[in-house]
Amino acid sequence: MDKIFLKIFNQFIRKSTSDTILKQYIEIIALLGSARTKEAIRGYSDLDILLLIKCNRTGNINFNVINKLKKIVVDLSKLYNIRISLLTHTFNDLKYYVDPEYLIHYSWGKVVYTQGKNLGKEINKILKEKNFTKEDFKKIMIYNIRHGRFNIIRKFVSINECNTPDYYKSFSKELIDYIFELCDWALIYKNQWPRTKKELIEQFIKSYVKVVDVNILKRANFLRNHWFKIDNESLKHFIPLAIKFITKISDFLIEE
Repeated sequence: MDKIFLKIFNQFIRKSTSDTILKQYIEIIALLGSARTKEAIRGYSDLDILLLIKCNRTGNINFNVINKLKKIVVDLSKLYNIRISLLTHTFNDLKYYVDPEYLIHYSWGKVVYTQGKNLGKEINKILKEKNFTKEDFKKIMIYNIRHGRFNIIRKFVSINECNTPDYYKSFSKELIDYIFELCDWALIYKNQWPRTKKELIEQFIKSYVKVVDVNILKRANFLRNHWFKIDNESLKHFIPLAIKFITKISDFLIEE
């Protein structure tokens, strides 16, 4: 992983915790995603940061806090050409809104700042109260797969090189990200929880090699890892294969 992700993350921590107002509101800062697993690719990956922020009774965050966080991201964006994705949640969100598979992924976050709360314990407490079963997780995964399939096909038929700047790069990136997410859902459906992209690829191939052409997942990973070197001709070939891959997995899981 490019060390620039950790450099930006550390600067974000310093800027946000040195602000006296923000420090009163931020309960937890944790590193998520490919930067946490050291699989981030400069020029492709976002820097995903989970912030748990104090809120009012309905879950709203003070606007001054939101504005200050936005300014920090703007300042860092001026220095680095990397997208920073702040997941500005509240414990109200975790309890009443966030899906259980996201809760579990959040619980793996690398906590670097806390006002006394343990992220893993808090999330486990919420999950225990909700008492999700394996069947509940299966139903949620099928819902996600149906919804995700609709969104990606909607974009496939609606956007093109005539109406979207840099179409092949922008849409292929969405496809690659969605393929990884879909494969993760397909594994969770079987009660497997990969923590890294490497684990995801290995487990998916083992579990679904007889169902779908797993070389498409391998190709998606190759494109992600060599993003700067990929030309539009390669992406033109990849896009229809990726759509077929997505529909094939969706068909299999929904029919099952």
